[in-house]
Amino acid sequence: EYKDIDVMKLIPNNSLRNPLVEQIIRETLFVVKDLWQKYGQPDEIHIELGRELKKNEEERRKLAETGSKNFRDKERIKNLLIELINEGYPFDTKPNPNSPADIDKFRIYESSSGSSYFEYEKKMKSENVNWRPTNSEIKKYALWLEQKCCSPYTGDPITITKLFSSEYEIEHIIPRAKLKYDSSENLVICESEVNKEKGNKLASNFISESPKSFERNGKKFTILDYDKYVALCKSNFKGKKLKNLLCDEVPKDFISRQLNDTRYITRKVAELLYPIAKDNEGIIYSGGSITAELKREWGLTKMWKDLMRPRFERLEKITGKQLIINDANDRNNYHLETPEPGTDIKRIDHRHHALDALIIAVTTREHIRYLNSLSSVDSESELKDIKRKLVKGKIREFKLPWEGFHKEAKDKLNEIIVSFKSNNKVISKPKNKYLTWVNKDGKWVKELKPQKANKKWLSVRKSMFKEPQGIIWLKEIEEKKIIDAVNIHIERQKSVNDETGKPRAYIYDKIIREQVKMLLSNLNNDIGAIKKHLSKNPLIDVNGDKIDKVKIAVFNEYASKRVTVDSSFTYDKINSIPYAEKIIQKFETLENINSLEEKELPLPYLLKKHLEEFDG
Repeated sequence: EYKDIDVMKLIPNNSLRNPLVEQIIRETLFVVKDLWQKYGQPDEIHIELGRELKKNEEERRKLAETGSKNFRDKERIKNLLIELINEGYPFDTKPNPNSPADIDKFRIYESSSGSSYFEYEKKMKSENVNWRPTNSEIKKYALWLEQKCCSPYTGDPITITKLFSSEYEIEHIIPRAKLKYDSSENLVICESEVNKEKGNKLASNFISESPKSFERNGKKFTILDYDKYVALCKSNFKGKKLKNLLCDEVPKDFISRQLNDTRYITRKVAELLYPIAKDNEGIIYSGGSITAELKREWGLTKMWKDLMRPRFERLEKITGKQLIINDANDRNNYHLETPEPGTDIKRIDHRHHALDALIIAVTTREHIRYLNSLSSVDSESELKDIKRKLVKGKIREFKLPWEGFHKEAKDKLNEIIVSFKSNNKVISKPKNKYLTWVNKDGKWVKELKPQKANKKWLSVRKSMFKEPQGIIWLKEIEEKKIIDAVNIHIERQKSVNDETGKPRAYIYDKIIREQVKMLLSNLNNDIGAIKKHLSKNPLIDVNGDKIDKVKIAVFNEYASKRVTVDSSFTYDKINSIPYAEKIIQKFETLENINSLEEKELPLPYLLKKHLEEFDG
């Protein structure tokens, strides 16, 4: 049963020593679980393997060893931070030894020293054979690190006392926008404001292209010139990290590592999904080369170009360049050229993942065997049987999976809306600025200054203009009979603990509200008794007049939504705007209305005037 699939039990945290692999496998299992719930248990599950799968076992062993080493190293840093805190090390912001972020920060800080803890340990033992990492020695190690660690972009020293404060951040040498890779080989510590200035540039490009100094939040930063930057990098870093700091484009071996992760993920997913498929041999493995060949032979490459064509037509108008080139040998074919030569048109649109998934789904065992090797079947009769099932005439002219396959595939791809996961934090620290007078060269001028933040301040990421903008309740004043006002007050008292969030009506006049409160208190909220009392002793206002009706503040529900101003836009739509009729009536009676500028006029009034002009 799909209910028996406990994803978190199958893949516990840190079980694979690779958070990215764990996340992808969990997401896959959740998707399979949902599909099983909706469509029933699958007969087969098709999986595309990464290339060079034969090497995967060795790679997996190495990956596991690296993961275990990383785990041991993080435990060492955790214990080291605990000792530094216990020894009273003067941190500006104390680290949390149980925080993975703080552990990673210190680990990257260590790597910036140009040597590892083990090299330090070796050095100390060479000077004293009986050396042991006591508490005082750990403190010395921290001071030793401070003398060697500095920001790779400014060259300024980074002290451990400030390391865990907001002044410094972990920075991706090759930005996440270009490649999602969080290995320590791609991470350094630098000033937070320098990290923001660097943005989505590679480190080397940032140094060579940026101005030598800049100012952010009232603080000036000076960037190293390129030669000093290269010298510092060569002095403090080595191996892949040095290569990444000096490269001016994404290195190919990063992509290779991503492919290794893909192979490991594929094998692990297959292992977990094997019991789910109904058939005994329900897991079918395919390969990228098979997917590519079937895509081409089934004419899906041409169909993909047809999907991309509107984008290239727009690009031609924008750039003024010819990007759609007719084939000289085939008048029914054409080629798409990207503005940047060498760009794969398949990868400029994320829907190619859905197209690949479709091809993998309709790839059969016979396709795989036939394409892997036409001679791999056991007998001539078996080869003929497979050819009869799969091909038309030519040896690689494959039959379509079903009639109308092209049209259905294209229609479904056109329906797909690509979405992206937002990496913005929902809650962050606000950064406000205010205008103030400052004296510059003897002249007083207004200048924006950063406001000192309060620790309790929080900034919530929320869309201000969503369509529709949702339900809102607007306060409006109505008149009600006195007994109705009493009932409204009773209902408001009952709704004190109401969790719906809907605002409740109340008596608008404060003096009458107090009289009603006293009346309810004296007569124990008994409506019958209150009616009798009011018939003999009516409430009176400040002038001594009997009060028959009371002003009530009610909250009416409105759905705020943007609408198109076209022939369907009517006076009814204007009047549906809260308070529109009152606003229009007020401004139509103004004597100086013609002297007012358009920006001084309220929206409902403007809309009505424009509609009148439109109607002639």
